[in-house]
Amino acid sequence: MIPKRQPMDNRNQMISEYHNYRRPLLLLLIIITICTIAIIPAIKITTKENSNEETNKEEAFTININAENIPTLSYGHYALWSINENNDYNLIKRFNSLNGKLIGLNGEAFNQLPLATDELPVRLEVSIEKEGDRDMTPNDISFMSAPVTNNYSELKFLELELTDISGSYILATPTDGNSEINELSGIWFVKADDKSPSLVLPRISSPKWIYQTRLLAGQVSLDLGRFASPMEPDDSGKYSFTNFSGYNAPGEDIFVDTPEPIEPPINLANGSYQVIVSLEPSILNDYGYTRNPFIALLKGEIELGSGPNNNLNLTDVYLQPIITIRLERNEEQQNQNS
Repeated sequence: MIPKRQPMDNRNQMISEYHNYRRPLLLLLIIITICTIAIIPAIKITTKENSNEETNKEEAFTININAENIPTLSYGHYALWSINENNDYNLIKRFNSLNGKLIGLNGEAFNQLPLATDELPVRLEVSIEKEGDRDMTPNDISFMSAPVTNNYSELKFLELELTDISGSYILATPTDGNSEINELSGIWFVKADDKSPSLVLPRISSPKWIYQTRLLAGQVSLDLGRFASPMEPDDSGKYSFTNFSGYNAPGEDIFVDTPEPIEPPINLANGSYQVIVSLEPSILNDYGYTRNPFIALLKGEIELGSGPNNNLNLTDVYLQPIITIRLERNEEQQNQNS
């Protein structure tokens, strides 16, 4: 009888079994390692390809933009929208105009950018947005709009037909009741002979737009009034006397409550004054009077020595705002589609 021999036999048996399983285990580990090394790059490549596909989908088109005569918005900004067949609006870019060039709200040049869509819009539109407005729906003031045809769109201001406009004015002061003195301290858009309205402008039926007249002299800018119809008085009268009525047309006597440094009565025929008739978006009414006109329509230099109650002509200075947009499908997207 040999005692305590059994444990040694069990240990030897375990060692023998370990050696028997060692080679298959090592082989299995090698196989797993090789598969892992092969799978990881494949996952990376697939992810990269999927990412490229998503990028191409988002930037399938490039927008090339050319702009002419786009006025600077003193308050607020423009927004360019794409419109699909379901009349859904998608924001493309917020921008403004400075020195004749379009710029983003951070001051960057805006003449080309990717279009984040995989289908062409059927229409493009430029709206005028309020100061600080950042929501994803357009304001109800559409400034320009046009369909997209053959990847091309020419957006124009079409709210009013402004191709045949003209006008004149006289220097007179009907509200003081005296036609012998201070006649050069008032300006009225009427004809000298019968005092009938003299501005040839289309009547504005939309509440989104308004005409405005102003006097400029160096750094001095004086708001004369706003109106929708040239056949009726404007909304002002703030500088006129109230003793007598003015003419039944836009105009203003300059006698009271004038801003500094204007001291009435004034001589509008001293050679320094300019009169401008402009078109303004009503959205700017929220910010009060702005010195610079939005779209100048008619302009006149009041010549030195101009007499009272004489017809003084205005010049048509209207330049139609135009934005042309060409959409080009990116080359990678073209290769994928071919």
